[in-house]
Amino acid sequence: MACGENWQAEVENAVHENNLGAARRLNTQVGYVTEAEELQKKIESILRIPHAILKQNQAAYQQELHRLGWWAKEPQYRPGQRLWAHMDIRKHARFSLIQYHLVRNLLYGLRQRGWDVRFNVMRDDHYYPWYYRLVDMNQFCPDAVLLFNEGACFETALGKQVCAELPVPKATWWTDNPVYCRHFFIRHGIPEGEFHTAADRAWVDFLGAMGAKSPAFLPGACTYQRFGRRSSELKCQISFVGQVRNHKPFLEALPQEWRDYAERVVEMKLRERFRPFEEVMDATEPPRHNLGEDRLDEIRQKLLWEANTRFRVAAIQALRGLDLRLYGNEQWLDFLQDEGLRTGFRGLIPYSRLPHLYRNSLVSLNIHSLQSTTCLNVRDFDVPMAGGFLVSDLLPESENLFELGFIEDLEAGQPRELICYRDSEELRRIVAFVAEHEEIRQACMAKARARIAKEHTYDHRADFLSGYIQKRL
Repeated sequence: MACGENWQAEVENAVHENNLGAARRLNTQVGYVTEAEELQKKIESILRIPHAILKQNQAAYQQELHRLGWWAKEPQYRPGQRLWAHMDIRKHARFSLIQYHLVRNLLYGLRQRGWDVRFNVMRDDHYYPWYYRLVDMNQFCPDAVLLFNEGACFETALGKQVCAELPVPKATWWTDNPVYCRHFFIRHGIPEGEFHTAADRAWVDFLGAMGAKSPAFLPGACTYQRFGRRSSELKCQISFVGQVRNHKPFLEALPQEWRDYAERVVEMKLRERFRPFEEVMDATEPPRHNLGEDRLDEIRQKLLWEANTRFRVAAIQALRGLDLRLYGNEQWLDFLQDEGLRTGFRGLIPYSRLPHLYRNSLVSLNIHSLQSTTCLNVRDFDVPMAGGFLVSDLLPESENLFELGFIEDLEAGQPRELICYRDSEELRRIVAFVAEHEEIRQACMAKARARIAKEHTYDHRADFLSGYIQKRL
């Protein structure tokens, strides 16, 4: 090797001794740095090996790291309860980090059940060498691995070679639609020892079609169990928290034939909301192309978000005239023309203030993403636990998790766990009714809280996942 015969050991020792995993955690010997370029200079000075040479030999280094892994040193493997969990939240928009809170709650539940958990998180404000996650996992010597929204064999995760040599179960929990990663599944398949759970039953079916062995349904749950504080600042008739994305520049940059195709796909998805998006794209004849699956997945993701944005904007615009508070990313303003709706836009709201918003809204509105067929989102569980009243659009199989109710039930004085609306007119009727009937509003919230506490906490999800993994040790 150009770096010398012991260069792998030098790299490994430097990582351990100088904590090169993340720039914010560098010790005093290395110094506090945040810029990748500065850190590369520090690495070169410590290792006396140019960073460019290290990068050229990345594949060789990873192969040596595989060979030096604890699984090679300990052939007499004995199962225990050490779980290494990994999540990469780099390049995630601030308003998309709710999944981080779901994961933290799930891992806390696993710790309460006796698991020794190391949670390896990669953040935007840290610099990570390419070997960081492998070294961290190697140090911990886990009995099982848990990933989120990526398969273990993906090159963005552990890689195919590590997975082939690693004799521990490798599980993934999908809280986003795995269809976005179809090109990875086509490229790598789903190797033996890799297991998948998903928060949507349709995603479970997709994973099974991709070759997953016994994929399981693991829905979300409530991330907190406390009432929000009363606040005159947050008090309103109806609130919604969610995001949209403006893909107009992307669509306008497409050739005309692809633009026409995109419009057909988006319109079909809006007409057939619960049809899996990959089926919608396959049912719509695309222009002739030689695009790879990775590029098609990128287009698939953008078109689904375009449909989702139109769906949410239409739902919000139908609420003109109500005392609406809208929280989300700034791109909402690209679509809201009504002055009243624009006035009601409040921008991003910190996760810590969500319980207070839910408590002070007469109605907390839920508009599920179009990527969800049966996947309830965090609002379905968190709003009632914060002391709020949730009104949600209707998803198939929601009745398997909650007792559903509609305006007819409210008017008949029959409280239900989850109140749903089927169109904007019904939503307006519900808002007007509960404004005059606080007793049934409170009764619905109490029923919802009781059901969630009984069946939909992360203690319950951790029970399931712990058993799911232990069966595979």
